[in-house]
Order: sequence, then C-alpha cells, then structure tokens
Amino acid sequence: MACQPKGDPSPLLTLPRELRDEIFAHMALPQHVYTSSVTPDTRSLHRSNKIWPTYVDTRIYLPVRPPTNILATCRQLREECLQLYASLFNSLLPATITDMRPAEETASNKLAARINASSEELAERAHDDDSVRITLEIQRAIRGTMGYHVPKREDLSPRFMALLPLLRRLKKLKLTVWAGYSWWEGPVERRFIGIEVRPTARFKRTSPDQDDKLQEPTQWKEEAACYSKPDNALSTAIDAILKNLPLIEEVNVDILMHVSDYFNWDLPDVKWEGVQSWLDGPVCSNTGDGLKRVYRRFVVLDPGPPTKSATFLRQLESRQKGKDYFRVDRGTGEAPEDWSDDVDREEPPFTTTYERPV
Repeated sequence: MACQPKGDPSPLLTLPRELRDEIFAHMALPQHVYTSSVTPDTRSLHRSNKIWPTYVDTRIYLPVRPPTNILATCRQLREECLQLYASLFNSLLPATITDMRPAEETASNKLAARINASSEELAERAHDDDSVRITLEIQRAIRGTMGYHVPKREDLSPRFMALLPLLRRLKKLKLTVWAGYSWWEGPVERRFIGIEVRPTARFKRTSPDQDDKLQEPTQWKEEAACYSKPDNALSTAIDAILKNLPLIEEVNVDILMHVSDYFNWDLPDVKWEGVQSWLDGPVCSNTGDGLKRVYRRFVVLDPGPPTKSATFLRQLESRQKGKDYFRVDRGTGEAPEDWSDDVDREEPPFTTTYERPV
C-alpha cells in the first residue's frame, strides 16, 4: 500500500461519519488493566532498595480500548474516536471485549499491565459490571526495605493523567477499594492541649561562682483542650478522582475485605461501626450537582480459586431531578462462616430507608 503523502488528509475523512464509527468499533482492542506502578505486586512495591512512588489509583480497568494508531492520526479522528468509545462506556449495553488468548499472554506490556497472576485482581474482575474500574488502596500497608508501612497516596498516577482525555467523558464509574485496618477502625480523635508559660524574672549573677536565680517559680496554665478529627481517607481519594471527571453521574463503590481479615481483625461485631459517619454522609466532600446515583457495597471474599464472595452491607443513594436530597436505601447482613459450598450468596435486602441532604 502506498504511503500517504505528508500533509494530505486521511482517507477515512472522505467517508461518512457513521461509516467511520463502524470502522472504529471494529478496530476496538480487548479489555486491559493498567497499573500505576512498574511492578505488578503492590504489596512488595518497596522490596528493592529503590523507592518507587505510590499514587491514589493503583489499577485502571478498561472493558474496551480505542486503537492507538487512530488516536495519533489527526485531531478530528482522535476526537471522533474518543466520542465513540466514551458512548460505549456510558451505554447500558455491555461493551466488554474479552481477549481469547490465555491470561498469561494478554499482558502486552509487563510494566503497564498485570499478567493476571494476582488473586486480588482476579477477584476484582469477578465483580466487574462492564464499567470502567479504578482500584484504590486506602491506608493499606505495603512491604518496604524496613518492613511494612502505610505510604502516602496524594497524587494521581501518570497513567491516569494519560487516560484522562477518555476518562473525563465518563458518566459512570466503578471504584474498587482495598482498605486497611486503620480505615475500618475509623478516624481517631486527637486531643490538643494549649499550654501557656508565664514569663519569670531572673536575678543575674554578678560573679562567676554564682547561678541565676528565679524571682518566682515557673507557672503553667492549661488552656481548653480541642479535638481534631482527620478526614476520611477514602473520601479524600474519591475527591481527587472525581474533580477530574466533571460528567460523572453514577458511582459504584465496592470495598473488599479478605475473609481472613473479616474474622481475625479486632473490629466490633458491627464491622462498619468505625466508618458509620462515612456511610451516613456523602461519598466525598465535593459531590457537585451532577451526581445522581451512588451505590456502596461492603464485600467479604475468598480469592480462591474459585472466587467466592458475600455482601454484608449495601447502600443505594438516588437523587431525583430537581430534588435537594438523596433517598438512601440500606441493607445489612453477615458473612457466612462456612465457605465450603460454591453457592452464590444473595445480597441482603434493603431494610432501612431515609433521606439526607445533598
């Protein structure tokens, strides 16, 4: 095929827009998982002597990908291609394209995508619903050269920023969260006490063999104590993501917990007691007027294989057009102690309904 002369328009531009969209759809690439780190295992991210950066987002799952060669052709084709794939992500019909190759062969770039060897990622894929998924790790310890520690995750990854031209067109998003014990325990109130020291006069020494003497002893005065309660780390992370996605109308938040952590962590009998304030309030501080639906779930799972899971809390928040409040429906349950059967467990029914202001 002869090369296209430089400066001439692409032959695709001579076709009708509807036909170009059909071509873009046939060129769609299968589902893919992008990671923010250069290593697939985030638990041992700091095992080497080199300190790798950590980000708010850990993994980004796309059910279908646009062809990169079309995106690099010209501005018009790039814009049309992004519009088409954004409509696929926002549609009610499944848009996932499954790769027919074995899982070990689907990683086109080991530095950018996992090789499906992680049990946690397989568990995440078992709960996918054909939406774009972003995985977050909140107050979760990772292994470093000096042992385990909880890293700071304040910035979004370069991978997220590179995908932003496509992500900012999303209207629905799924967030999968792996939270550490500190998050489930809840924020700890810190007490701060102000101390006032009264200045005192001194007798200055007049010879080298004398010491300074206080005219009166130092007096301490304790001021009123104040309490500081830190913001919920998950709300802060969701804020950082949603402020870059202005069109979001629907957010699904799945907070996953290993079955061993569910039974072994020193948590109250009501596992969500420490994060009750987060459940009763908005999912993040800057929800805006565009958010119409929020669905939160607490899921305990056994990665397997095969993956087994049970939802022990779910909460649906819906906002009608023109209303200044959310209708909240909540259902709670417990995780089963026996995980030997492979029966799919039903989600708990909604038992509580109330309204909360936006």
